[in-house]
Amino acid sequence: MSQAIRNYIDFLGRSTPETISELKEYCTEDVHFRDPFNEVHSVEHFVAIMEESYETLSEVSFEVLETFWSEQAAVIKWNFYFRMKPGAEKETITGLSEIRSDGAKVTAHLDYWDSGERIYARIPVLGFFVRQVRNRVSAGLDNS
Repeated sequence: MSQAIRNYIDFLGRSTPETISELKEYCTEDVHFRDPFNEVHSVEHFVAIMEESYETLSEVSFEVLETFWSEQAAVIKWNFYFRMKPGAEKETITGLSEIRSDGAKVTAHLDYWDSGERIYARIPVLGFFVRQVRNRVSAGLDNS
């Protein structure tokens, strides 16, 4: 794994609202960022998305659980912790991110996580439909 990716992953684990603009030091100008809600090809837009997360949510933190890598790429498994608003129940999203590098800086950060279960299913009317679709396509073998 390149040192650029190592530095970037370390930064993610210690980022705060005050330090998030430092993403510019770790990413190329045209970094590709994608998550279930956003897709941008600009470090400025990536920073704006992250800043909005810190502004919209409370007690945001990010924990790297595992890292799998090759020379120019890594996949990280992570937990994202937050509260929808101060005093609300603490939420956790577990996901994976594919991180790519040109050797000097990060060129792509692509997130994979279940927005249906973690976000959409909790919206009153929309949640009903999400659960209905999930039940229809489920094999019905869930023992959890």
